Amino acid sequence: MIYRVIPPPADLAGIVRIYWTLEDRASAGNITSHRLFADPFPGLVFHYDNYFTSSTAEGDGEAFPPLILHGPSRRYQDMEVRGAFGIVGAYLYPFSLRPLFGLPAHEVSERFVDLHAILGAAAGQLAAQLQDAGNTTGRLRVFSDFLRHRIRAGAPPDAAVQYCVQQLQRAGPERRVEQLASQLGISTRQLERKFQAEVGFNPKLFGRLLRFQSSLGYAELSSVHTLTELAHRCGYADQSHFTREFKDFAGLRPRQYFKGALASADNFVRMPEE
Repeated sequence: MIYRVIPPPADLAGIVRIYWTLEDRASAGNITSHRLFADPFPGLVFHYDNYFTSSTAEGDGEAFPPLILHGPSRRYQDMEVRGAFGIVGAYLYPFSLRPLFGLPAHEVSERFVDLHAILGAAAGQLAAQLQDAGNTTGRLRVFSDFLRHRIRAGAPPDAAVQYCVQQLQRAGPERRVEQLASQLGISTRQLERKFQAEVGFNPKLFGRLLRFQSSLGYAELSSVHTLTELAHRCGYADQSHFTREFKDFAGLRPRQYFKGALASADNFVRMPEE
């Protein structure tokens, strides 16, 4: 798999974390299984070559539509695809969903939503433009123009939630909600209600998911020597704490991921054949 991360234009950096592309041209004709780890950030995803199908124990998964809004998730999701594929996406900040689409993140948490169900014909026009763009540069230009138009037409993000997300990104789950509420001049309960609605999770769980995501940046243990060292570097109490939380959010033990045996793109991995 070939995975690329592209920074957004400066004028969209407040709503878009990153753009990304993922391609696999080596699996023509074969069915491959993949896993998307838990992720606190929502995003837009466009399949320009082939479609994934959700994978269930019963084997009756549904095909994903070509243009998806995926919500924040605390659970991992298994899926499969037959043959080669190509995907382009935009990871968004959770507080941007209301300005962009008129809905809070909690309404799409743990879900993959056909964008047509939210935007109607406008989603079909966007999908056609993305398909016609023909290459990554063109597709990202289409995404950027679309997001600029949506953000200009929408209300601004909730400033309190935006501030809390930024603070938790810096400090993780160690940052106390009571401190954040005091800095904003509102009660802890008010802040937690706002945060749950606009982000999809309470602040503590959001911080835990950020901490888990930060550990994925140490893939293949290239810059640390042991899982214990990695656990401490990412803010876990010890290796057993790290292992429990990693398994909860990824469905794998850390060593399965970090030993480099799985083809991966940060929080998306190709699972080995059974």
